[in-house]
Amino acid sequence: ILIGLPEFDFPPMDPLFYEYGIVMLNSGEIRGELIMSNVTVIGLSKARIFNARTQFLSHDVFRLEIDVQMPEILLKGAAKINGSLSVFRIANEGNFNITLNDVRASWEITGHVVNDTWIVEQFHITPLIGKFKIYYKDLSENNKELSICKRNSDDYSTCLKQAVEKAWPKFAAGLPEFDIPTLDPFFFKYYKFVINSDNIHGELSLSNNTVTGSSKIRIPNVRMYFFDDGFRLENDVNVPRIFSKGSIKINGNLNPFKIANEGYYNLTLEGVSGTLNYTGHVINDTWIIEHFHCVPSIRKFKLYYDDVVKEKKAFTATICKQDSVDYSACLKQAFKEAFPRFVKGLPEFDLPPVDPLFYEYGKVVFNSGDIHAEVALTNTIITGLAKIQVNDIRPHFLDDVFHLEVDALAPKLILKGVVKMNGTLGIFRIASEGPFNLTANDVDGTWDMVGHVVNDTWIIEHVRVLPSVRKLKLYFDLFQDNKEINDIVISFANEFWPPLYRVMLPITSEAWDPWLTGMVNKLFSKVSFSKVFP
Repeated sequence: ILIGLPEFDFPPMDPLFYEYGIVMLNSGEIRGELIMSNVTVIGLSKARIFNARTQFLSHDVFRLEIDVQMPEILLKGAAKINGSLSVFRIANEGNFNITLNDVRASWEITGHVVNDTWIVEQFHITPLIGKFKIYYKDLSENNKELSICKRNSDDYSTCLKQAVEKAWPKFAAGLPEFDIPTLDPFFFKYYKFVINSDNIHGELSLSNNTVTGSSKIRIPNVRMYFFDDGFRLENDVNVPRIFSKGSIKINGNLNPFKIANEGYYNLTLEGVSGTLNYTGHVINDTWIIEHFHCVPSIRKFKLYYDDVVKEKKAFTATICKQDSVDYSACLKQAFKEAFPRFVKGLPEFDLPPVDPLFYEYGKVVFNSGDIHAEVALTNTIITGLAKIQVNDIRPHFLDDVFHLEVDALAPKLILKGVVKMNGTLGIFRIASEGPFNLTANDVDGTWDMVGHVVNDTWIIEHVRVLPSVRKLKLYFDLFQDNKEINDIVISFANEFWPPLYRVMLPITSEAWDPWLTGMVNKLFSKVSFSKVFP
């Protein structure tokens, strides 16, 4: 569903594109009309579903309720406002981007069931937001007439170049008044073309594709040519990086190989340069573009393709049978063999590298012992997991619930990132943000993974770990204007880390559970349970 179902005319959910909508606000301090257009929503793929409930409100009215949590949602697009905020009159338009962190919401989907078909009539969302950040760029000044360049001027090409450079950000953001969609990201639903050249012969279909990077375009030169009643415009362009992803279907030949397949792809192009050539006739003072040509050069090309014809991916590793006498020992050996591959990451399973491991954002609230504070970590990098030592693995299978316990020791873990704290640590009041690094030695504990097995897929629901630490050293810079106080607080934390760690560990473990669960599910949701654990 997240990547779209073109056979049901269902678009991708991440990124989700919202073309146009009008909202009337008439409550509290906000009154007026809000128009949003060409809005892109990113982050729904990270949603974690906590609960789902169904009920018939009457004999033919059905409701589905889904409780979800999303670590981060990004929205960007164009907005037009006409109304009032408190005592302030607002009549403006511009571009916006909004970042929402720690979003918890209940989705209520309601509708009648008619002839065995559920016709959804209402979709209500009631979100709770942990953190909200908005940026808004006023375009009222930019909406003036574009620069006009006269053809008989000496610097006509230079003037055109400057005019295009000035106008391009508006085009990239989309011009709904001209029915021009957002160009970055650019979304196209379906396109098919036939290739019949050299060693490639066949039909290629792309669907639900998203292209990003065009907003960074640079324009070294612009040229124009008149011929009879025709006009040609040439733009030399450079783009540092273009990224494209979507669905692909291929039917044809690549040299001697027959290819008939479909799947998902992502493509990264770097150092893209070329000339955009627009040609067409001028009729009744209107330029009707008839051809668009571009043959770009590419400095670096990287393609990943995920074959979806296979229902389950094959993960090649030592296979251990559950009824064997030495099942745990076999699993331990299989893990040791496979773990170096996890360390590097498995892009075919969308699994990131384990060392270094990147933790984008997380927030916890402590209210016990010497710490009473809200603590948020962002852009945290964890190194040292590559050296992990597995001492034992124990599986448990009861009914359709599978447990996997892994006893592991990491000799040394280092965490670096940004910490934001609001509260008290001991006698110290802290309300600040700054860099931190933490070193933990001999991190020893049991990783407990549990979840139901449904349709031969292990759906992991929890990953819990409460490790012990032999030695811990912490550094942070939360008092940039007062190094002495900062050093005192660091000394306090490093001296009394054992009681602080005991208080913080259960809460931190609970907060990391959804993140770890989502990461491990990237692998196990795509492999056959009966083949990995026969």
